Amino acid sequence: SLNVVPVNRVKSWGGSLKIDQDVGFATLSSLTAFSKARQFAVTDSDLSPAASSQSRIRFGDDMVSQDLTLASKAGGPLKWLLGGTYYREKGFFFNRTFGGLTVPSSNPPLTSGQDVERIRIEAVAVFAELEYRITDRLTLIAGGRYSHDEPSFSGARIFPTTGLENPATRVAGDDSFSKFTPRVSLRYAVTPTLNAYATYSKGFKSGVFNANQLQADAVEPENVSAYEIGMKGALSRSFSFDLAGYYYDYQGLQIASFGATATNVILRNAAQAEIYGFEANGNFSPVTGLNLRAGAAYTHGEYTDFPGAQGFRRTTNAAGVPIGGNTSFSFDASGQRLIRTPRLQANGTISYETDLGNGSTIVMAVSAWGNRLRACLDATSSSNLRFKRKEIARNQIDE
Repeated sequence: SLNVVPVNRVKSWGGSLKIDQDVGFATLSSLTAFSKARQFAVTDSDLSPAASSQSRIRFGDDMVSQDLTLASKAGGPLKWLLGGTYYREKGFFFNRTFGGLTVPSSNPPLTSGQDVERIRIEAVAVFAELEYRITDRLTLIAGGRYSHDEPSFSGARIFPTTGLENPATRVAGDDSFSKFTPRVSLRYAVTPTLNAYATYSKGFKSGVFNANQLQADAVEPENVSAYEIGMKGALSRSFSFDLAGYYYDYQGLQIASFGATATNVILRNAAQAEIYGFEANGNFSPVTGLNLRAGAAYTHGEYTDFPGAQGFRRTTNAAGVPIGGNTSFSFDASGQRLIRTPRLQANGTISYETDLGNGSTIVMAVSAWGNRLRACLDATSSSNLRFKRKEIARNQIDE
């Protein structure tokens, strides 16, 4: 429900340089990269049909990174890799919100804004991996990474009457986060073209500041322990496939929710969750030029511990009659489905490639995909809020 014509102007540029050097016993590789971006956006920001709020946002981002790796050469049962990385990102964010009106205006008054003149992330990491061929068929892979990140920012809100900074609202945040994440995997060659594997690994999503909303405290890192078993390869020249089953245990999920208004977004560590399932993909080429691809996946995602989750219900009057809009409330989402996690997914493609006889080729293809989502909505009873799962007619999406 836009009341303004949205604007989104982006200018970005960057580059990278990769150097490989033979040092005799190994190969030393360097990857240096940089990027710069500037963006200006105008958007309706009240999330409603009313002409009550529009935002004009200007922000930028500068990044440099340096990666170094030293990899052993092929030959022998042992292969290894050592490396390090450095990453630095600097940015700014200036936002002005106009509105407070009930009708559209070409020049609405300034109602709020913030200037985040400094956003900075500096990160370093070292990593190593060993691959050892135990037998002609069995291979052990083990590795680890140590990460250290330092995010920081500073900014303040403005006086709507003058557009100048309000010193009483100035906020500065500075924190650091470190983590060691290992990975261990066994790979078994069932045939020369077919491998089975089992893997355990840990993942780390660093802590971060919600600088756009001037949150003084950073959210803690998000961690995951991941288990996976599977098989991939080819049974013949015309048929290849992959199968995988997995289990993910999440701790400290970083979740965004609305604050006092639709333009105020709160970032927090809110939940523990688990995800498990399986996926399969196959590729079959019965004759030259014809290719059949298909895939399917089942995913179970659930919040195992999520007190204080944010929900929404229809806003009603004293008689319980909906009067438009939604009202937020807090509830315990433990045991509820993980959002944006389709339970069933499927895809398929039929393609045919043929030579036109003049050196060109033409490819004709038909693809289809689908997913099945079931949302949990509709809280009832103001004294005892209970969640109900609705069926297709209401909150189930099938595409």
